Amino acid sequence: MKDIYRNRPISPHVTAYNLGWTGSISILHRITGIVLSLYLLFIVVAFKFFSFHMSNYQIYEIGYHLNNMNGILLSIVGLLLTISFFFHLMTGIRHLLWDTGTGFDLKFITKSSYVIVMASISVGLITWLIL
Repeated sequence: MKDIYRNRPISPHVTAYNLGWTGSISILHRITGIVLSLYLLFIVVAFKFFSFHMSNYQIYEIGYHLNNMNGILLSIVGLLLTISFFFHLMTGIRHLLWDTGTGFDLKFITKSSYVIVMASISVGLITWLIL
């Protein structure tokens, strides 16, 4: 019985596939959607928490010290969230264009992927510098 299973072809592992640029962009679109949703949930919970506990000085002091000690860390996280927001927005607009039936040729998809990455980084940096 074991000889039957030994001669069967084994399904290739995930690393055997070459995902490509557009596949990576698609996966990154999904990841940024999840990250932005979790961040929104965190912000809502934080606002709700601080609206009830801001009269307590110890809670205010903890938030004050966290911001002063890790200001650069919070700035980097904010910058990455800003870039991921614009990336998710631009890929969402591209998906809306695809819903109309335009832009399905491989050349346009590859070019738009590069444009989306460069534009989201640029617009994210500019927005972060302005704010």
